[in-house]
Amino acid sequence: MKDIRILANHISHSVFLDYVDRNRILSRKHLLIKRVEEGFTDGGKYRIWIYANDQDQNTNVQKSYLAHRIISFIDEETGECVEDTKSYFRNLLQIIGGKCPSDWPEPDDNRLRIRNFNLEFDQNNFLKNWSFGVHKAFRPALDILWTQGKSNDGSTEHFWTRGKPPQYAFDMGDIFYRPAIANKTWSDQLGTLGSSLQVIGFDKKNDLGERLLIIEKQEFQNGKKQKCEELVLSQAEFAQILELGFDK
Repeated sequence: MKDIRILANHISHSVFLDYVDRNRILSRKHLLIKRVEEGFTDGGKYRIWIYANDQDQNTNVQKSYLAHRIISFIDEETGECVEDTKSYFRNLLQIIGGKCPSDWPEPDDNRLRIRNFNLEFDQNNFLKNWSFGVHKAFRPALDILWTQGKSNDGSTEHFWTRGKPPQYAFDMGDIFYRPAIANKTWSDQLGTLGSSLQVIGFDKKNDLGERLLIIEKQEFQNGKKQKCEELVLSQAEFAQILELGFDK
């Protein structure tokens, strides 16, 4: 390893988190963080290392954990599971008097992928119970992939999986309507159309190093365009609006 920078040292901070090890095994950890470092591996990969004691093992031996393998933090006061690990970790470093990381590590190929992710498509191939119509053609943008794996008897099989947390990948030109346009001509659907969201460009990166999306929000009434505005959102924020609308 080279170019190591200490982000926090001589600390003792308790935290609960869900962690995926190198064997893709998910487990909940109760760690006592002692030190945090960032730097590059010998292979040139940027990493953040967390050195901590596993409080469930009642040992003083410190182990290292990789920040990009954390899939969620659990708030000790509320019990809330927080999947925005980047923001939570940056806030955590501020709380313990540490320094902000200069970047955020890219996930490994063996990032956790799950088979049961509670997303279903209706008979028209749109996601059920989402505010905007998201067709199954957008599976890759939702981090839903046709994955090869092993069955219980060891044979090879394929199945749908989703990253946890998902790595969204919406792109230029992607457009979504509310309600979904299904099995109707544009003229038949236009009278009932409420709004649309379209990715029209990319903005500068935010503090987490994510390239933000520029979204055109178009309102319709009686088949005519009424109001148009631009929004600047992260990939995750855009996905949340597609699912929940603007009321959440």
